[in-house]
Amino acid sequence: MAQETVSGAESPQRRQGLLRDQVQLVKRKDSSSSDRYEIVPIQDSLSFEKGFFIVIRACQLLAQNNDGIVLVGVAGPSGAGKTVFT
Repeated sequence: MAQETVSGAESPQRRQGLLRDQVQLVKRKDSSSSDRYEIVPIQDSLSFEKGFFIVIRACQLLAQNNDGIVLVGVAGPSGAGKTVFT
């Protein structure tokens, strides 16, 4: 699977700059020869507010760059706040 980083993903070190600029996409080729974008994982621990902002920003970027449906999965243990988050 080919992969190309959009907007220059950095090493797993703490990223500098605005939080909205820390959300980065990676371009992947899938079996149907079309390009799909995925979010580059953020390794930092984030507060609920920052995590919420990151998810919204990621959805915006995915909707702008991908054609079709954008699938978002929310996972976590019981009582973690998945319902409140969604």
